[in-house]
Amino acid sequence: MLSKISVLTVLIVIAAVSFSVAQDHHHGKIDIKCEECHHTEGWDKLKPVLDFNHDKQTEYPLEGRHETVGCTDCHTSLVFTETGSECISCHDDIHEGQFADACSECHNPSTWQNEADMTLRHAQTRYPLVGVHDNLDCQACHASGQYVNLPLDCDGCHVQRYLNTTNPDHTAAAFPTDCSQCHSINHLGWLPATYEHSQEFPLVSGHRISDCSACHEGQSNYSDSQTECFACHEDNYNESTNPNHVAANLSQTCEDCHTIIAWKPAEFDHNLSDFQLTGAHVTVDCAECHTNGQYTGIASDCYSCHQADYASADDPDHEAGQFSNSCEECHTTTVWNPSTFNHDEQTNFQLTGAHITVNCQECHIGGQFAGTSTECFGCHEDSYNETTDPDHEAGQFSHSCEECHTTTVWNPSTFNHDEQTNFQLTGAHVTVNCQECHIDGQFAGTSTECFGCHEDDYNETTDPDHEAGQLSHNCEECHTTTVWNPSTFDHDVQTDFPLTGAHITVNCQECHVDGQFDGTTTECFGCHEDDYEAVEDPDHVAGQFNTNCLICHTTATWIPSTLNHDETNFPLTGAHVTVNCEECHVDGQYAGTPTECFACHEDDYNETTDPDHETGQFSHSCEECHTTTVWNPSTFNHNEQTDFPLEGAHVAVDCQECHIDGQFDGTSTECFGCHEDDYEGVDDPSHVEGQFDHDCTTCHSNEAWTPATFDHDNTDFPLVGAHVNVSCQECHADGQFEGTTTE
Repeated sequence: MLSKISVLTVLIVIAAVSFSVAQDHHHGKIDIKCEECHHTEGWDKLKPVLDFNHDKQTEYPLEGRHETVGCTDCHTSLVFTETGSECISCHDDIHEGQFADACSECHNPSTWQNEADMTLRHAQTRYPLVGVHDNLDCQACHASGQYVNLPLDCDGCHVQRYLNTTNPDHTAAAFPTDCSQCHSINHLGWLPATYEHSQEFPLVSGHRISDCSACHEGQSNYSDSQTECFACHEDNYNESTNPNHVAANLSQTCEDCHTIIAWKPAEFDHNLSDFQLTGAHVTVDCAECHTNGQYTGIASDCYSCHQADYASADDPDHEAGQFSNSCEECHTTTVWNPSTFNHDEQTNFQLTGAHITVNCQECHIGGQFAGTSTECFGCHEDSYNETTDPDHEAGQFSHSCEECHTTTVWNPSTFNHDEQTNFQLTGAHVTVNCQECHIDGQFAGTSTECFGCHEDDYNETTDPDHEAGQLSHNCEECHTTTVWNPSTFDHDVQTDFPLTGAHITVNCQECHVDGQFDGTTTECFGCHEDDYEAVEDPDHVAGQFNTNCLICHTTATWIPSTLNHDETNFPLTGAHVTVNCEECHVDGQYAGTPTECFACHEDDYNETTDPDHETGQFSHSCEECHTTTVWNPSTFNHNEQTDFPLEGAHVAVDCQECHIDGQFDGTSTECFGCHEDDYEGVDDPSHVEGQFDHDCTTCHSNEAWTPATFDHDNTDFPLVGAHVNVSCQECHADGQFEGTTTE
């Protein structure tokens, strides 16, 4: 009897093998193990509580209303991989692709409509609504149904106001079209303006002057004004003699030494240049570096000034040792000696163990420092060649000495076969003499495969005959390193065909004919073809039944079969449960039977007259309006199954008033499509003469055509002050509404 640990080990291996082999059957190609849902006693017996967890074992956790949806509502086909994970795969996109498939940004699994959250959603777009914009009706900007790629700049809506403004003339002065620089979105009117000089050139200190023309004299285009100091202060630059700015070729960036408070006094801070003064540099006279009054173009690297110090250094000799010209690697600005060189931090070779006390010249021979090898073998080649136990040269040992030795001492070595090779020593291998595997002192290239050493054991085995049966050369599949016999072969764990049911007691030779093990088929039909062809009720051959016997049979017995129609691609529900099989599978034909309703119910579709399905070009997807329980009454819901929910007065309107002559497909959802006569019949005001918008919802609701609900404040010209009580005709003369100026 196996111990608990052995049983647990077997179960773990079974799970690992089962999980690693992707299942490919009527569910499609999936990684879900069959035993998570099915019993081995029968294919149609599901576990009372499935081990499968949709949240953890798929990339689509079920949340909100998805938790209560039936599996087949999404997985209409039992081929699970055919179901998409994007919202748009189940939900129609009424936004016509404007937001791609990012449904989750506005909708969630708990509720499809969340109008209270839409205001907050707008704050997360490219254009959060603030100030006056926050009180506008959405249609004021999105009247056309366009929600994406609308202009974000002020001039996208207000360009006409910009062009018409004359005091000052925005166009002539080339003012920016970013209206917010001068106007506030928090003010109900366009005025007053709040212009402030740009942050690029703020008017502070000496620049705080009220006369703009002092800088913008004779300029119609203010944007052409220069912001560089030199543009206004060139005369000051040329007239300065202490120092002479022109002769010294000093920078024309005046703010390096001057402030906007006054031209004098100037105050140059060397630390603001590219070369900060530290250490001994602080007290050095400027002329020592800036010879001949030269201030620009002075090199900032140490070597440019300290070349003589570098050349005169002889302990060590910098030139002979080809030391780096970057003096700061070993010296500071405080003093040239002593240097601050640290071998551990400033080289790629830290000194450890015996290396710490070794004289530098032992490694850096002849004062050579650059290019010294950091590999152990570069210094220890003689030690490698002189070692005889084992002989490193003959055994072609690695030149990476650190694999077996430390910097502390050459002997003893620290070689560990388990950690430093790809072959750990276990079982009987632990006590085997090295020479039994590493023949003639050969270590490099020794095979780590069992067969490399145990070929004779393989060839001499007769029960079963390994050679004749072409058994695997991977000895570890059946043997351990402890002993060759007995083997540990387990058909359930070590093959792709676990033995269950009647297979457990079948003699091996019945399947592995003539001692042939390799390539034995694992498909039922490979052994049970005769059983398949002999069945007459129903005739498997004539009916072109699937040769995957497991669909209807188990390994326990061939008869009775366990076919469950609900586990096919067409579960039987409603009236289908009691229908005789022959009504659908005509002439004993099972393979290829269509699963679409229309294939069987075409006559019902053609004979329906109220409404006439053919004339109305109704969808052939019968399940949109009918159930499998009964053809009548239908379950059509205008609000949920169309893009035009019925609200207000539309609820009681007879279908034929909109769907004239039984025409349903292509019926317009725009108000004007049905209410054109109402539009043209209005005289006060005349919609036609006033060129009113065809979007009736601007002024009317679906409750009634009158009274209208037009709100002038939702236009580009809100009525304020005296405009509130002015008669419409005073502005809209002759009934003209479209194009009325707002200036």
